[in-house]
Amino acid sequence: MKRIPFILFAAFCLAFYSCKTDKTKTTKTTTDRVIAKKTDTQVKADLDNLLQEMDATWNEMIASDDQKIDNLQTLLARVGRDKNYDKSQLTTLLAERENLKTKRYDRQQIKDVTAVDAYDSAQIKLMDATYQLIEANNLAARDTIAGQLASKIQEDDSRVPILRAYYDKAAKNFNQYLKDYQPQIQKLGPPYSEMKPAPLFVEQPLL
Repeated sequence: MKRIPFILFAAFCLAFYSCKTDKTKTTKTTTDRVIAKKTDTQVKADLDNLLQEMDATWNEMIASDDQKIDNLQTLLARVGRDKNYDKSQLTTLLAERENLKTKRYDRQQIKDVTAVDAYDSAQIKLMDATYQLIEANNLAARDTIAGQLASKIQEDDSRVPILRAYYDKAAKNFNQYLKDYQPQIQKLGPPYSEMKPAPLFVEQPLL
């Protein structure tokens, strides 16, 4: 008699395991998301706020990048004030720095990984060459400002993944809202009905 409960328990476990591992089953295990009902005024206000948040994170990222490029310019200028430097190399780096911003992606181009990678590669190449130039003549050790600039550039560069993640989060929130309230948004008229999902650096599935 003691074997009966065990047999029943084993049968239950086998059935449960089969359900969990059978890839052909489509049993829904999660509850549907509940989309709160909102007035048109509320939806417009929400969209405006989401756009502002997305703009703010994008602008912060670009401002940080601009600062990094400007600091590179200043650092290269410090190199030019020193007596011991490779003039030909400095001229090349100044020209590359001058053209760097023209290579930067815009908000629509970030969905193209190659465009982002191309800009990142150009910037990394410029930074590495600049560091090699100041190390060749030990400038950072002799020029406090040059050393501080080099450290600030490295600090700003380390924040790039963080700032991009902030933007992606804001963009995903915006995209999710567009999806959740799409039928209502279409009835609001321009500019709301014309809003499109924003590209992300790293594509993420919506709920």
